[in-house]
Amino acid sequence: MKPITLKLPEDIYYLLKEYANRRNTTVSEVIRRALIEYLREENLEAKDRPYYGKYIKVTLGEKIAAE
Repeated sequence: MKPITLKLPEDIYYLLKEYANRRNTTVSEVIRRALIEYLREENLEAKDRPYYGKYIKVTLGEKIAAE
């Protein structure tokens, strides 16, 4: 995977970290899932490219399914 740098307001960062901790996952995985949903809703052209995450496998255009 390609690393990126993301700047967030401190309060949003802590909410995101708490959300990830409650679900026993990483902040990176939460962000990946959120971006997949956003791109799917925007109907961008990556519909046929599969994504394999630590906890999920999805193809844009399908529902996120836990493995």
